[in-house]
Amino acid sequence: MKLIKKLKTFLRLYRQQNEFEQFLEQRQSFDKFLFDRKYFADTSAADKGVVQESELPLLQELVEKANSFPGPIIEIGTLFGFTTQRIALWKDPAKKLITVDNYCWNPFGFSPAAHFEFTHKVLWYCIKSGHIEQLNMSKDAFLSAYQGEAPSMVFIDADHNYEPTLSDIKQAQRIGARIICGHDYINEHAGVIRAVDMCGGPAQLCGSLWVL
Repeated sequence: MKLIKKLKTFLRLYRQQNEFEQFLEQRQSFDKFLFDRKYFADTSAADKGVVQESELPLLQELVEKANSFPGPIIEIGTLFGFTTQRIALWKDPAKKLITVDNYCWNPFGFSPAAHFEFTHKVLWYCIKSGHIEQLNMSKDAFLSAYQGEAPSMVFIDADHNYEPTLSDIKQAQRIGARIICGHDYINEHAGVIRAVDMCGGPAQLCGSLWVL
């Protein structure tokens, strides 16, 4: 029995190592793809839509709080998956993380198909290991059809106009989200400010990261 248990442990570790090696290969080819095309020559473009380092402590606090509630974490607006990976790192390993985007916008002008593939490669290891479910679909279609367990947290960072942001918040409230938060509560995105204020305003604010 001990030998069988050791063999099972060895096989599990071997599979994990193999998956991680594939992940590194994906990332290396991905990085070369970007470097060859100089997409990141202007690093300010890569920062657009990404939660900044100074805002991460509040996001971590919210994710860890969400761990104490049942239900999945839902991210509305994946972009390239950089924030998604942070949430995946802090969430309880048993908690589901669903990230939703239709890949219609990015700062580099990728086509929707290329944008999705690009992001899928960034998230490849987290998807393969079961930490993230990446959905390529309209956020409105997803939220309006959602019938799962009430989310422990909904993080909103998609369309920054007033009506879409307000709709995302209202839908998150409708499906019973315990924590509703998001990004880009700044003058550049007046629609976000107006929508959040319409719903009671931020209870906490760190940089442009807000929580109702």
